[in-house]
Amino acid sequence: MIYDSHGNKVETKALTQELAGPSMTGMRQAWYDSVASGLTPEYLAAVLLAVDQGDITNYLTLAEEMEERDLHYRSVLSTRKLAVSGLNLVVAAQSDDPKDIERTDFVKEVCQGEAMTTLIADQLDALGKGFSVSEIMWDRTGDRWEPAEFKHRDARFFQFDRETGDVLRLRDAADMVNGIPLAPFKFVTHRPHLKTGLTIRGGLARLASVAFMCKGYSLRDWLAFAEVFGMPLRVGKYGLGASVAQKAELLRAVSSIGTDAACIIPDGMLIEFIENKSSGGDAIFQGLAEYLDKQVSKGVLGQTASTEGTPGKLGGDDSQENVRDDIRDSDAKQLAATIRRDVIRPLIDLNFGSRPVREYPSARLEIETPEDLEKLSRSLPPFLDRGLPVEITTILDKFGLPTPEPGAKLLKGQSAAPSPFGFPPGAGRPGVPGSPPVPGEPGEPAAEEEPPEEEAAPAEEDQEKDTELQREKRAAVLEIMQKVRRGQTLTADERQLLTLAYMERATKTPRQDEIDRLADEALGDWRKMMDPILAPVLEHARASGSYGEFLKGLEGVMAKMDSGELAKRLAVKTFMARGLGDGRDEP
Repeated sequence: MIYDSHGNKVETKALTQELAGPSMTGMRQAWYDSVASGLTPEYLAAVLLAVDQGDITNYLTLAEEMEERDLHYRSVLSTRKLAVSGLNLVVAAQSDDPKDIERTDFVKEVCQGEAMTTLIADQLDALGKGFSVSEIMWDRTGDRWEPAEFKHRDARFFQFDRETGDVLRLRDAADMVNGIPLAPFKFVTHRPHLKTGLTIRGGLARLASVAFMCKGYSLRDWLAFAEVFGMPLRVGKYGLGASVAQKAELLRAVSSIGTDAACIIPDGMLIEFIENKSSGGDAIFQGLAEYLDKQVSKGVLGQTASTEGTPGKLGGDDSQENVRDDIRDSDAKQLAATIRRDVIRPLIDLNFGSRPVREYPSARLEIETPEDLEKLSRSLPPFLDRGLPVEITTILDKFGLPTPEPGAKLLKGQSAAPSPFGFPPGAGRPGVPGSPPVPGEPGEPAAEEEPPEEEAAPAEEDQEKDTELQREKRAAVLEIMQKVRRGQTLTADERQLLTLAYMERATKTPRQDEIDRLADEALGDWRKMMDPILAPVLEHARASGSYGEFLKGLEGVMAKMDSGELAKRLAVKTFMARGLGDGRDEP
């Protein structure tokens, strides 16, 4: 014995029969009288009041006609439907058990047909009306059950029970008042949770119905206004002695101008065109119509950016567009749950027998979120500087670029130009894109270049000689570079230490015993010597908006650099080094 998700017994004999088709004389007819024609506030109030009493036929007819008569409502509602109907249905097994995989593969095979695509589109009709029903036309071949077709049924073929207002029933002559229950495993019923409360009160058509009626009044008045003020007034003048025949002829001439745009009149008669000028009445009608359209956009899409946005405008419109994505995600999740309950579960039960809930395959409408490549390009370089291994082909694939052929000419950015400061290509001032690698931190050499010897990993014996002071200095420089990448402001001492570290990196040579010790002694008080020289450069670098601007103003900065203390110290130590060299010269 098979039961549906509500505990109702499934009669397999009824699954291959058509149960909810229309008829010419029965309660389910394909043709209904119009409700939108001549809609007035009183009539609309009566229609909505009838819904609250359980009579939903006129309301569903109005919801249907609103999509046919209002271009804007049709547009925004279609936008919301298409945002979900274009998604791919993904069915997945709940475990790696071979039986679960077998059942899932069977469901995937059935759900790949065009019938499933049509079902998804038809079930989204529930967004406007509050619910949508499709009848499953089952086909049985041996022991295999498959849906041959999903026939969408007019929402007016159904009604809600009188007691709770929440149980959907089929209108039928067998019970003309209450209707009959829906046969288990026979119908796909989608009831999106758009609003807490009764299903029939949650449809978007109810929300937009008042705006639809008011817009109809506005358009009719606007057309009447255009008819009166859109054409100049034609005034025909005749002389005092004009006969009745002449007056009639003049009237016909004036009247024919409105349709024929030409006429003839006897000599002596005059026709004048008087331009009608309104006091901005057309703007009133247009403003009201546009206001109502915007309210409908908010109700259906949750925003107005996609329909009323300003081209090229950023900020608020971008955030509003995300709200629509949230609504789309919710619609997709709810529809996937309906498909799992009313399609996948019957497929499994009819072909494999009833299972525990956890063993039924899952279903989801796959939403592909485009990757933010701009964000990726900003966040990846710091990780590359720290040695993160990333394949070039992976990045090329993300940007949709082919792998360059051997010998092909490659594009190079401005950072490929050699730096006047002796830094590797791409170097610039600290804290801006293109800054050189951190001293003591692993970096990646520029393409097609051999790593310079000074950047090679230090030999094991050199590492053993590394003093505690050098390690502390390297750690301090790394900490300063972290602050630079986070956009934090550096102190004067930190800027000086960082600059000196770059200079040491660019000019680093193998140590030469006494000569190196003499150089270290000369630079022992480096702050005192370098601050007058570097302060103008650093100040100019902070004020420059680009690398080109920095180079242009560099000549003027050089005049402000005070190198007196440095020159004095270097002269003394150079003389001492020369003496040290002379002492080692062979006689």
